[in-house]
Amino acid sequence: MKIYRNITLCLVACFVLTLLSCKDSRKGEEPTPTKPHKQEQKGQGTGGEQGGKGKEGKKDVHKVKTLIIEWEGHEFISSKRRRTMHYSEEGLLTEDITEYLSDGGVYEETSHIVKAYDAQGNLIQVSNLSRENSEDGARTSYYTYDYKANLKGQLTTIKQYDQADAPIQTIEYTWRAGRLQRIESFPVPGARFAKAYYRNFSYEGERKVREVRNNTYERMRPPTVITREYDAKGRLIKEASEVPLAPEIFGGGGYRWFYSYTDATYEYDPQDTFLSRLYYLRRKSKDRNTMQRTESEHEDYYVNQRYDNRGNVTQRLHVQETKGSKPKEYLEKFSYTYYD
Repeated sequence: MKIYRNITLCLVACFVLTLLSCKDSRKGEEPTPTKPHKQEQKGQGTGGEQGGKGKEGKKDVHKVKTLIIEWEGHEFISSKRRRTMHYSEEGLLTEDITEYLSDGGVYEETSHIVKAYDAQGNLIQVSNLSRENSEDGARTSYYTYDYKANLKGQLTTIKQYDQADAPIQTIEYTWRAGRLQRIESFPVPGARFAKAYYRNFSYEGERKVREVRNNTYERMRPPTVITREYDAKGRLIKEASEVPLAPEIFGGGGYRWFYSYTDATYEYDPQDTFLSRLYYLRRKSKDRNTMQRTESEHEDYYVNQRYDNRGNVTQRLHVQETKGSKPKEYLEKFSYTYYD
């Protein structure tokens, strides 16, 4: 599960960009031009760019300025955590800060990310200000688009630099007929936290995408294959992954690979609340590991308990169930500040 989750987190941003570029029924879900947060000249944050539509002439219950999420301590998270997210008036996430409550009763920052957007609502800069507790270290990424492709533009390159402004890697995007075909990473020799890899994409219809991913320096390793299916709103509803783990060696030099397989489905809150655009309501998965010879079933879901006067969730119960084990539960509390 750890391998699967890490891969999913790394790739979801790429697929969001792919889906938003398509000219279909999801066009109305694309972000609109951004205005930076008043406290920053740059935009800020991770995930949840579809925070609000901001329809002209009508008060939008999704026009959230600041969202704070607090998690109560429970059996598998030892301390209280808090996540603060700031949004532009167009619903684009501009700042994302994660903190935990230390033993001394003071919140300490574990993640701080800021974002900036262009006039089309495309992400153009992401700065990870976290110098500690960060898997990739502090870095800044700059995004370049081809605006000749369409009015929205298509992502062509991402260039990443470390906290001393030294280049780390360049990631290139190749498109064909308005669809993403390949992502390839070229790290600077000797750069830390950078890998050479490629990802190829193929499509079945409008909403199903198959990705083949591998590291260029591990040519003997079979690729990771991930298939995703989306609904009419561009939300992920099905995902299946095949991840090679290690070779099984036989006498005489022969071998075959062990794999981890995961099949997952996602459901969403039918109520059009702010959180329904950021989170799934329920995730079910079946996992199989041929190296450990194990199979398991998991269910991860939220139970909404309280709402504010705009209909947005202010408290919910998060439940994680594994077949044959006791469910794990904890409360999530939300507070919102809205644009006038």
